[in-house]
Amino acid sequence: MWRAESTLLLVVGAQQIECVEIPRAGRREWLADRFATVLIDFATSPEAPALAMLSALEQLVHSLTSVRTSGPDAPLVRGVRVLVSDCWLASTTVPWNSALEHTALAQSYVRTHLVASGFDLAQADTLRIDDAAHGEPRTVAAYSAALLDTLGGLAARLGAKLESVLPLNVAACWAARGQTGTRIAALAVLEGSSVSLLRMPGRSMLPAGQSLVLDPSTDPATSLEALWRRQQLREPGLANLAQLHVVDLRSAGRPLLLGAANALRLVPLPGSTSSVVATLVLRLARLAGGTVHPTDAVLRAPPMTKSRVLVAAVAMSVACVGVVQAVRLSARAHSEEQALTARTKQSPKPARIPLSRAEQSRVQGVNAAIRELNTPVAALLRAMQPPRDIRVALLGIELAPSGAVDGGADASTIKLSAEAPSGADMARFVAFLSERRPFVGAYLTRHEINEADASRPYRFTVEATWHE
Repeated sequence: MWRAESTLLLVVGAQQIECVEIPRAGRREWLADRFATVLIDFATSPEAPALAMLSALEQLVHSLTSVRTSGPDAPLVRGVRVLVSDCWLASTTVPWNSALEHTALAQSYVRTHLVASGFDLAQADTLRIDDAAHGEPRTVAAYSAALLDTLGGLAARLGAKLESVLPLNVAACWAARGQTGTRIAALAVLEGSSVSLLRMPGRSMLPAGQSLVLDPSTDPATSLEALWRRQQLREPGLANLAQLHVVDLRSAGRPLLLGAANALRLVPLPGSTSSVVATLVLRLARLAGGTVHPTDAVLRAPPMTKSRVLVAAVAMSVACVGVVQAVRLSARAHSEEQALTARTKQSPKPARIPLSRAEQSRVQGVNAAIRELNTPVAALLRAMQPPRDIRVALLGIELAPSGAVDGGADASTIKLSAEAPSGADMARFVAFLSERRPFVGAYLTRHEINEADASRPYRFTVEATWHE
């Protein structure tokens, strides 16, 4: 039998956890009997509020799965979307660093910065980095492994997929941009008694200082405006901003009444068109259901909206036209190459005119002069210099005409006249030259003993062949 399908919206707030199911198809906004709320009992873990939050979340998981067991006709939950209050995240702004351009280095850099800022991170925690312009600071959010494991367990026990886990402030910024239709430079998000001030340059979202607290003894609008003016004095980037937009997510307390003279502008969230009244945070969760943001703990592809489908279709059309054009150009180039080859085969080769003896002599003379000019004299002299343990003195150097050695490779020959105190030094020098680059061979062509000298040194001539 066919059963309806639904999506579970869950908001982990600062004081309580709320959830509701919405149909995945149809016109109904809410399922009236699918609301649930669990208060976070901080008295159970006064020194570790995160444990109290996880305990409340486990209680909600147990309650939801119990209802599923007792109500087999309930809609099938196919997806779970979560908003998490920033008080449960390690969230801050990191200054620009070139390490942010590389994925592996960025994770290490952000983790080091969070630890240095006083956040307690585990190795298994999930880090997400917001995108921004090159050189601009980035907003980062770290999700605890315990929180994500609990949310994943909830989705698994409901037979659903964990589709999104977003910071509450990100959803509020996204909703504010969509509701106002104008550029928002600064935004205040009110949740309970806490206030988060955010700067919104371009597409990015940067916290403007730490979370603030409203004064319970004064009017909320007056207290918020005083906090805003004080923060403008502390943060230079806020001083020139004339307006502060406000997203009020409080479910209790005095309403936020703003006059025309205030610098504050309230961003209204769309109300419910059905008889079911949902809280502001749940309405925000529904409004931000399709948001894809870099700080989402669940990596996913953007939804295929009509505009994206249109862009994809245009890109596919352009690609098809490019492929057709490339095929045509390739075929045309191939046909022209074949025609050129045929013309080359048909055209007679020009007859070579032999050079006269005088011309050949001049050509050989010019080539010899060019070779002498191109001779690497400095490199040859360095190569001839013997090491200290070979006692040889060079007496003369003579360049000989080039020839062919080593199977026809063009080479040149150089003649060396040298003197050594013994035959052993003479032989070692010849061997040294034959292995010294750019020489490719060395041969002893003549040697004699100088009887006129009392030390009877060896004078010898070596022909060494070299090429570059």
